[in-house]
Amino acid sequence: MPMYAQELPITTQNSEAKVLFMEARELFDNIRFDEARETFDEVLQKDPGFAFANLYRALSSPTDADFTSYLAKAVSSKGDISDAERMVIESVKANADNQPMKAIATLKEALNEYPNDKRLHHWLGLAYQGINDFQKAERQYRAAIDIDTDFAPPYNNLGYLYRDRERYAQAEEAFKHYIRILPSEANPHA
Repeated sequence: MPMYAQELPITTQNSEAKVLFMEARELFDNIRFDEARETFDEVLQKDPGFAFANLYRALSSPTDADFTSYLAKAVSSKGDISDAERMVIESVKANADNQPMKAIATLKEALNEYPNDKRLHHWLGLAYQGINDFQKAERQYRAAIDIDTDFAPPYNNLGYLYRDRERYAQAEEAFKHYIRILPSEANPHA
């Protein structure tokens, strides 16, 4: 892996699909799941085998059956993608199979290759929060923020993590940052 690589690669041969994917991923990051899902559907019309588009389409699915179908497509595409993409897909599959420790180990392996990928840190934070390891979750959210102070998702998750642990001043501060980054989005104001 090149030392200058910041984020894991996104593999597709279709440049239009990749541009649309980036738009859809931003919608997803901003918790605009319905719009993201529609855009991921457009991406998959252009490149049905686009593994990460299938993964995100699964994550934005409104039903379990839909999630399972798109995750299976992402898993079956894994031969045509980078190792890091494969690891993220395996992590989501492990979580779906109720294997949170395997999911965490796989994300950590991906982070070894791409330590400056903010989304990997955020996803690892979510995985730790899912097993109630709040200290490690907080560290991963903070690592994502250290990489990109304008990356909104970890502020949202930190806000809820602090609120649920009755650290209200810190929760308020995290939510204020979330609103500052996305002032015109609905979710930060909810």
